[in-house]
Amino acid sequence: MFNIGAGEMVLILVVALLVLGPQRLPELARGIGKFMREFRRQTDEVRNVVEREFYSMDQEISREPTPPVRPGSSFAYNPPTTPVSYTP
Repeated sequence: MFNIGAGEMVLILVVALLVLGPQRLPELARGIGKFMREFRRQTDEVRNVVEREFYSMDQEISREPTPPVRPGSSFAYNPPTTPVSYTP
């Protein structure tokens, strides 16, 4: 997730142990674990909401088919019948 290897993780833990001390390190690890759990839960919730909205929009769009374009309508493409000459 954070693209951190085992060596970097050990280095971070050693620095944290030196800075915080052995008494506060478990408390910090618990707090980080709670934060990561809540962060993952929130991102999953947002992903689910977005997927539901896209699904409902897709269902709404697929219920209303677009009528085909008829040859006589103004939206039909009518190519020119005579060639256009260009004179410089």
